Amino acid sequence: MTRIAPATLGLVVAIACSPEDATRAHDPQAPLQNVVLVVIDSLRADHVGAYGYPRPTTPFLDRLASEGLVWEDARSPSSYTRESVAALFTGRLPTPGGARGWWARPHPSRPTLAERLSWHGYRTGFFTDTVMLRHRSFARGFDTVVQPNERWDASGGSAGLTDRLLEWVDGLEPDTAPFFVYAHYLDPHAPYQPPADLDARFARDPPEQRLHLYRDVLPGLTELVEDGLGPGDPRFEDLVDRYDAEIADVDRALRRLWEGLDRRGLGADTWWLVTSDHGEEFLEHGSFEHGWTLFEESVRIPLLLWAPGRVAPGRVAGAASLVDVVPTLLHGLGLATPDDLDGAPLLR
Repeated sequence: MTRIAPATLGLVVAIACSPEDATRAHDPQAPLQNVVLVVIDSLRADHVGAYGYPRPTTPFLDRLASEGLVWEDARSPSSYTRESVAALFTGRLPTPGGARGWWARPHPSRPTLAERLSWHGYRTGFFTDTVMLRHRSFARGFDTVVQPNERWDASGGSAGLTDRLLEWVDGLEPDTAPFFVYAHYLDPHAPYQPPADLDARFARDPPEQRLHLYRDVLPGLTELVEDGLGPGDPRFEDLVDRYDAEIADVDRALRRLWEGLDRRGLGADTWWLVTSDHGEEFLEHGSFEHGWTLFEESVRIPLLLWAPGRVAPGRVAGAASLVDVVPTLLHGLGLATPDDLDGAPLLR
């Protein structure tokens, strides 16, 4: 794999770019860097250490955040996966982008980020353990698609997904074009079944009988709330503990991915953009899980960019959205940025 020296001129944060900047083409003499785009399913921002959460759910992501750029007010345009990922891939909001509804997918007329990067020679890989993205439209532009999970309600696939991704990197022909990876980790999506060691670490006061979100909580929510389910109830706190433990499991898998790329000499040549497709509800407005509402807990997500030598560390108070990811990455990499997107470059 070609090692690319980091650029000496850092990018500066901005909330808008000039038309000349937004449409500039890539300088063919300037090297492109690898890109790892990570989506952690159902991860709400306020359960991440870098966003003020007191529990140690994300030590690795907190380190990336301290060395990278963090958007403090990032939002998803939807509270469920297909709509939000379609918007992430195309830079278009669900309604104008033609990707609205439960079966939303990138519209055939809207090029995806993977397609745009492949046009510039990127080798592209799609890795996920959620079945929600199995429609071929989500795979457009990807040379390799790895979807090992067959169940939508499974947990515990994070470590295996990292292994598959590193195997793919090892199979790439060295000294050729850079790569773009989309890695979508299903956890901490329900049903909250973390590995035993993390389960024990985060459990504060486990109840005698643990509730299963799909078998117990959602079908019997009214009766459970009348029976006292809520903050302070051990059954409720146990659900939150298991959710946090699954966040920690993904964080551990991402640390292994970062270390694996670094051992392969790719650490300084790879941009990381980490975010989520939506948040998760814990009775803030009477619901659990996601997809039911558009309240803060459902749509406020983490968004951080780690680009060594290119983006200075810092925190951005202004609003950002998943639809800003396509123009931000294209612009940051020096590639042509379309002017028909709903998002805008967040860097200048």
